[in-house]
Amino acid sequence: TEDSVDVLAEARRVVGVGQGVAPERYGELDALLDLLGAELAATRKVTDQGWLPHARQLGITGRSIDPDLYLALGTSGKYNHMVGVRAAGLVVAVNPDATAPVFGFADLGIVGEWDVVVAQLVEQLRAAP
Repeated sequence: TEDSVDVLAEARRVVGVGQGVAPERYGELDALLDLLGAELAATRKVTDQGWLPHARQLGITGRSIDPDLYLALGTSGKYNHMVGVRAAGLVVAVNPDATAPVFGFADLGIVGEWDVVVAQLVEQLRAAP
């Protein structure tokens, strides 16, 4: 994927990762990104650590986007990040902590481990006609 701001600006589907997704596991998201035709984005803590380029950062100190779908994986849901996706059509959050603030911003919240949920989503998307 390109590491330019324009890629996120035009994306209709975006998967955002927080610190709950270790960088060595980003490859596990490739099938989901391909099936959804989605771009990968991140929280500030992810880009500050150099796990993803700064051009992929969403929020007050990053950029704002308006995709049809924003899927948040392993993000706590701090306001500074979520303000960057408030124009999204549908916000889906996956977090193992049922009290994570991200669920307050989500249209659909899934309490669970991101890797289990992603594997199930990929299976369902591949089975869809």
